[in-house]
Formats: sequence, C-alpha cells, structure tokens
Amino acid sequence: MQWGAATPPDAPPPPADLRTYRDALLSAWSSVRIDDGQRRHSRGAVYAGGSLVTESLRAGGYGGDHVTPADPPYCDEPAADRLRGRWLYGGHWMVRFGHFVTETLTTLWPVGQEVDGLVFHRFIWPTELLDYHLDLVRRSGWDVPIRVAARTTRVDELVVPDRPYHPGRRTSAESVAVWDRVAVAAPPGPPVFLSRSRLPKDRRRSEGDELLDGELERLGFLVLHPQELPIAEQLAAVAAAPILAGLAGSALHLSAFAPRDTRVLEIGDTRNRTWPLANQRVIDAARGRLTAFVPHLGHDAVRDVGATVAAVAALLD
Repeated sequence: MQWGAATPPDAPPPPADLRTYRDALLSAWSSVRIDDGQRRHSRGAVYAGGSLVTESLRAGGYGGDHVTPADPPYCDEPAADRLRGRWLYGGHWMVRFGHFVTETLTTLWPVGQEVDGLVFHRFIWPTELLDYHLDLVRRSGWDVPIRVAARTTRVDELVVPDRPYHPGRRTSAESVAVWDRVAVAAPPGPPVFLSRSRLPKDRRRSEGDELLDGELERLGFLVLHPQELPIAEQLAAVAAAPILAGLAGSALHLSAFAPRDTRVLEIGDTRNRTWPLANQRVIDAARGRLTAFVPHLGHDAVRDVGATVAAVAALLD
C-alpha cells in the first residue's frame, strides 16, 4: 500500500460538444428490472424530428453500474407537457450525492448559454430537489428555473450537451471545469476522514467501522459526518485538507472539489474490498492527484480495525 497517481479505467473521451434542436421531445421516463433484479433497462431521452438524439443517452451499464439505456431509435409519443423558450438538457436528475456530483452537475458544463431553464429526466430514485442540489447547481454557474420532466414533454428549443462523465469509465476536462467552479478556497487544515458511522442505513457497514472514527482522530484526522453539514462546510473542509480519507463510496467523491495536491486515501468496504471504486479512480485521475487504497482487512463483514489503522498510519509517514 503506497501513494500513486490515479488512473481511470478508460482513456478520456474527446472534448464535449453541444447541439441545439427546435421542437424537441423529451420522451417519458420508465424503468424495468431485468435478469437478477438488480440490473435495469431505462427509457427517457431526447428526440428531434422523431429520431433519437444519441448524445442525450446516459453512458450506463459498465462495471458496477446497473442501469442501461434502452431507448428506441424513433419516438412519436404525444406530448403531455410543453416548455416554452430555450432550455438546456441536463441529463438525469440524480438524487444521490455521488451520482449528482459526477453525472448531473458535470452535464451542466456549457455555462454562458442563454437559456430559460434547465430540464432533466428523472432516474431510478424518487425525484427530490434538495437544498444541496440547488446550491451546487448555483455554484456551478446556473441561476435559472429547474424542471424534472415526469411526462413526455415538447420543448420549443433544446440545447443538448455531450455528457462528459461516463460512470465508472472516464471523464473529460469539462467535468473538471465544473468542479473547479464549485470549489472554494480555504487555509490549510488537518487531514479529514469522512465517516459513515452515523448513517442511518449503510448496507456496506462492517463490524468495527464504528471504532475507526476514534482511531483516526488519534492519528490527527478531523472526523466529519458529511450528511450532517451544509454543502458549503463540506466544500471548505475538503479545500483545507492535505489528505482526504474515507470509506469507498459517495462521500469520498467530495474529492472532486479538492485542490489538485490533496491526496485521497480510500478504505475498502464490503462492496469494494480489494480495489478502488471505479468512479473514485475516474474523479481523482481527472484531477491528477495522488491516491492510496487500504483494502478491507479482516473477513466477511468484520473489519480488522487494528490492521486498518496501522496501514493508514504507514501512509502518513
């Protein structure tokens, strides 16, 4: 276990582009479980002149991602709703933090476009517009109305950007530019550990995880529970941290907003025991930062806390 440059699973995509369509159609969203019940096919895309705009599709279904687009090449659904004016299509409105930071926010890269609002499709989770979602959108450069289309919607004029973030695979400079706009400056502080010990539901919890907070605090880490803090405080904390540590998962995706010289220390959980989470690799590789990974030391759902803390301490020398 040592520090090294993060590498993405795939090479970066070409620079993103955008296209404008008049009288565009947002098809209705739907989702169907397939095979083992975990994987899904989803529908909900942009159509122009009845034909699918492939740039509107989410690049899902790779690695650990379970949602694959299954939109037909043509659509002639009657529109139930109408959006007047010029709108930017932001892809899918992801409620969960990690997906919101990596997929929803990055699709809003074309700042400077004159639009009347942002319109999205929903995703597999119930649609919510939470305070932190709205704050991040505003910080990324947008202060316009937001609509999440629940039904087939006709739009007078729709700007459709390429999606720069491909889940679990790769991303491009447009994503980094968005994260840079959101990031804040802060004076240097202590290393930060993003704890999951107070999450009400954590299916990836291991026995012993609740002891990590105190042990890492003794090593000099500031232990934070991100879900209890406003997003502004989370951004300030990661801006100040020379090392940002956490269990594999969404909270550690805050590294998207950390300075390039921040090192990221990922600790494996029951889902990612021996290898860094692919999305974490994509983020940190795009940022050009040094990372380290401490595997899930122990057996089954029991963590060897002593061995884990020793491995973290060795990385601090």
